Amino acid sequence: EGAVCNNTFVGGYESHDYDPRYRPWYTKTRKSQRPTFTEPYVYFSSGKLGVTRTLPVYDDFADGKVFAGVLAVDYLLEYITTFL
Repeated sequence: EGAVCNNTFVGGYESHDYDPRYRPWYTKTRKSQRPTFTEPYVYFSSGKLGVTRTLPVYDDFADGKVFAGVLAVDYLLEYITTFL
């Protein structure tokens, strides 16, 4: 059965030193309200170089949509190079 997500880090990387809501990819997507790609950067968790693809997520209410967060997918550059 499904579980209720009542925590910012459910299913994600949990650390007191890391809050994704303050990462540049999150704030850029929240501000633009559009899907984005980042410039290549070093990942916090692995120290490897990659890019992140983001998509804003919204809650639907009777009076409109409200920003709820960001869906993000990381792509390591070493894997992209291998694929190409």
